[in-house]
Amino acid sequence: MADDSGRRRGHTTLVGISCVIITLVASPQRWKERSIPILATPPNPSNLNTNPSPPNPKPHSASTSTVKVHRGRVSPHVIPDWILNHPAVREAKKKLPYGYEFEIEKTAWTLYRKRAKSIALQFPEGLLKCANAISDALVAVANVTTVTLADVVYGACCLDDHRAKALGCDMMVHYGHSCLIPNDCAKLPTLYVFVTLPLDLNALVDAVNTTLLLNQEKIVRIALMGTIQFAPGIAKARNRFLSQFKDRVTIVVPRALPLAPGETLGCTSPRVPKDVDVVVFISDGVFHLESAMLQNRHVPVFYRFDPYTKSLICSKYPSRRIVSGRIQVISQAKTARVWGLIHGTLGRQGNPAIVHRIETLIREKGFSYVKVPVPEITPELLAAFPQVEAWIQVACPRLSIDWGKEFSSKPLLTPFEAFSALEAKEADRSGENDGGPELIYPMDFYAEGGGEWSNYYRPKN
Repeated sequence: MADDSGRRRGHTTLVGISCVIITLVASPQRWKERSIPILATPPNPSNLNTNPSPPNPKPHSASTSTVKVHRGRVSPHVIPDWILNHPAVREAKKKLPYGYEFEIEKTAWTLYRKRAKSIALQFPEGLLKCANAISDALVAVANVTTVTLADVVYGACCLDDHRAKALGCDMMVHYGHSCLIPNDCAKLPTLYVFVTLPLDLNALVDAVNTTLLLNQEKIVRIALMGTIQFAPGIAKARNRFLSQFKDRVTIVVPRALPLAPGETLGCTSPRVPKDVDVVVFISDGVFHLESAMLQNRHVPVFYRFDPYTKSLICSKYPSRRIVSGRIQVISQAKTARVWGLIHGTLGRQGNPAIVHRIETLIREKGFSYVKVPVPEITPELLAAFPQVEAWIQVACPRLSIDWGKEFSSKPLLTPFEAFSALEAKEADRSGENDGGPELIYPMDFYAEGGGEWSNYYRPKN
């Protein structure tokens, strides 16, 4: 890496200026809103006055822009020109995949304002190749040091704030996922960068029109869903459909709070209204789509729009057969008297509150159990406990749904399935799905209003 000591010294001085400004405004005087110049380019450190006195509050050159400061705080909504035009930012963008929005300027401005010093960067595996370019830009612009965490990341549930804090970091940036772990729960202030991607609205509208709307005499009711990367595109697509086909289509964008409208996780999906004719799901893979199909088995047809191939594909998934199989596993587990409780320790996968509620339920039933904290579940791990008759894993529900039988011949339950097998009142419920009574199988692990098996559960008063 090229020597950036000169840049570091310059940015160190800039941080010093920021401190001086805040100290001045925070002095015991009457609070007033004022304008303070933000330099369009970092100053030469040799020309700076080290005496802690405020800069001239009047703009002194055409290259100076002003932002409002109130109670000593620079406006967080206005990124200064010296960041927007920084050569390190431009250089980083040349190295990054086209169309991927890493929000480098916003991130650098946030780190600069927060006076962060050591930053942990966390990427999913597919974005690790972008780490060096982003790190170089943040180091040059925000005068920070960075640590890239390279452990496996399946989602925002894998936020590794504990390790970041142990490494001496004072802030964290997590890329590629939405905010699942609130900042008041994390060990470090965390900035989530969704890495949104462009969506070709013309291709989407043309594909849906050709496949679903042409030759239709009735109004077609469509639900739009997808991954967080296409959340902005989903909102724009809704408006485009309603303006272009207002007499032929009705568009709904279901939402599972606190997720964005239409956003779907592998373990959490919005509930689609019963009168929807078709779901159009925007993603480049099927993992998140399968979650939506498990949650909404009443929807007749699902289509996936691939934003890369720009094709609309009719998607098939045996959601009813899978749920039926999971109900059989629940029935098998009801005979168990010795339980194994896996507490996932990969990032924040295993919520201690859920683990505690399940432990309480097992003890109330008078059963014995062994608790196993582990970052990864393997067949060898489960085989090491032959006395266990049924397992519960508080990590990722899809491990049980997709690969439960691959891990062990003994039941491997999700938290929801555990509450149902242990006959907890909230999990033992039936409803009208698919036109007939069957066990409700919720995909609500990170949804507000979920049951005791979910992360944001709040007891009803």
